[in-house]
Amino acid sequence: MKQTLIFSKGQFTESILYNQKPVINISTVQFNTSDNQWVNRLYAGSLIIKVYYLNQNNEELDRFEDHISFGTYISTDHKIPNLTVNKTIHIPIHTQNDPNFLNKWKVIIELSNLNLEMNERIEILIMDKEHIQRRVEDWETRIRNLYSEVQTWIQNQPNFTAQEGSPTIMDEEMMRDFEVPAKKIPTVDILSDGKIKLSFKPKGLWIMGANGRVDVLSLNNGGLLLIDKAESFQPPQWYIVDNTRQQTRWTKPVFFKLLEPTS
Repeated sequence: MKQTLIFSKGQFTESILYNQKPVINISTVQFNTSDNQWVNRLYAGSLIIKVYYLNQNNEELDRFEDHISFGTYISTDHKIPNLTVNKTIHIPIHTQNDPNFLNKWKVIIELSNLNLEMNERIEILIMDKEHIQRRVEDWETRIRNLYSEVQTWIQNQPNFTAQEGSPTIMDEEMMRDFEVPAKKIPTVDILSDGKIKLSFKPKGLWIMGANGRVDVLSLNNGGLLLIDKAESFQPPQWYIVDNTRQQTRWTKPVFFKLLEPTS
């Protein structure tokens, strides 16, 4: 999941339960305050992350603890009390290999050495392994739906056929950071009279300025990009990007135009 933990006066602890071994990223820290001395106060503050490995009876099997000092992320350039932390916490605890063994994980995040007034709060944005897994699953779903749409467009065109190509291996840095295993993502070729006219090759999900990118290799137009400009987990908004970086909304007429021979 991706969520914001809020700490306020009298509320310094948050607890999260997991059914699988967690990997947690502390993304940002925001201190909402009107105090001009926020630097000194935030510099002394820290987060304590406690992880408990439990059995089905909630008995503790193992534990792990880590600390994040806010002062590490404060520089002389800071004008507002917002910190980019981006620290991923990996849990060095070995788990039971028995598939019948039900285990649970309890993560407690505590705010330390920072007293808050009534009108103040600390917001911690966190991201975990489950969120990354959902992003990967959503990416594969969007890719398959894209292919299904294209196949629908050519189903009444006897000169064109679609066939699945060799899958590409999705093993992006974000997946490795969160211990998410590599995944095979399908590719599709569009053929005319037995010759490949277009090939759809998913390039990556975590792309700057887009929610994923598919390389479109065209016999007539060379290499093109297909990017999704929608927000995460929203219906896709596909755009084709040509060699001049011009973006055009992905539609059936645009698709067939790519299949036309160049003059």
